[in-house]
Amino acid sequence: MKETLLIWAAALIVIFLILQIIRGFLFSKHNWKKVSQNIKPELAKFIEDAKSPSEARLVLKNIDARAIEKNSTERALIYSTAGVISLTVLKRPEIAVRYHLRALRSDPLCEVAYDRLAEILVAQKKYRRLERTCWDILSRLDEDDQGCEMWKKCWSGLTTVYANTKRLTNRADAIRKMLNVFDNESIEGFEQEEDDT
Repeated sequence: MKETLLIWAAALIVIFLILQIIRGFLFSKHNWKKVSQNIKPELAKFIEDAKSPSEARLVLKNIDARAIEKNSTERALIYSTAGVISLTVLKRPEIAVRYHLRALRSDPLCEVAYDRLAEILVAQKKYRRLERTCWDILSRLDEDDQGCEMWKKCWSGLTTVYANTKRLTNRADAIRKMLNVFDNESIEGFEQEEDDT
């Protein structure tokens, strides 16, 4: 009886390890080069210049120096590009996460940085870091920003976090309901504005 249980436990551990290796392989093979499409030429040049790890390190130093002289929106895009280079060329997701966080500190409305950061954190199952980031962004948004795309993304990110935590799934359900009500109210408000004109 005990031997059978040990065999099953060992088989489950082996299956788990194989699945983790496959997931890591698929994550590394993700086509991160797609992100260079539809971006400013200056940022695309950074990505093109970073072909090898040594070139990427030089580009990252250049990015750090260049970002200081830009406004907050441009600085956020530059840091987000540095995050892409860190992930695609250096294969260092932890450095990419730091750059995307810097981008969001510069501009909490930088959707590109949030999307890339959330993708990395969810792939690594670092839900606590995503939760802290979402709450930080939500606390920094102005009242005028309520209902904007970033506001919705942060609430959706919190839904992902809470849905993956067994004892907090009720929070995920509550947030989903809130977002549905908010979307329905915005649609009705838009329709009323059209009727008034």
